[in-house]
Amino acid sequence: MSEDNTTRSLASRNSLDHQGDNLLHVALSLLVVVVLIFLIAWFAKRLASLNGINSGVMSVKASLQLSPKEKLMVVQIGDEQVVIGVASGFVGHIKTLDKPLDKLLVREDTTFFSTLSNESFSNTLQTLLNRQQKKTETDVEKNG
Repeated sequence: MSEDNTTRSLASRNSLDHQGDNLLHVALSLLVVVVLIFLIAWFAKRLASLNGINSGVMSVKASLQLSPKEKLMVVQIGDEQVVIGVASGFVGHIKTLDKPLDKLLVREDTTFFSTLSNESFSNTLQTLLNRQQKKTETDVEKNG
C-alpha cells in the first residue's frame, strides 16, 4: 500500500510539474508576443518619420468637422497654408491663403478682433475668407 501512495504522490508531482511547465510556456509566449508588438510599433514609427510623414514639412493648423464624413482643414505646407475639403474618397483644394492663418488672427486694425479664442473655427474662417474676398474686390476695382 505504501508503494501505491508513493506512486500516486509521484504522479501528482509530475502532473503539477507538467502544469507549471505549461504555465511557464504560456507566460513566455505572451511575453514574446508583447515584445514583438512593441518592436513592430517602433519600426512603423521610425519608417513613418523617414518617409516625411512626421517630419514637420506638413501640418494641420485647423480642422472643422462638417459632417461625419466631411472636414474642412487648413494645412501648412512649408511656408504656404491651404484650405482643403476632405470627404470619404476625396480631397479637394478650396483656397490658398495669402497670409498664414496665425498672422491673420493677429489684430491688424481696429475693426478686427484682437483675440478670436472664444469664436468658433467656422466663424473665424468665414470672417477671414470674407475679409480676403473684400480685399480682392477692392484691389480689382483699384486696378480696373
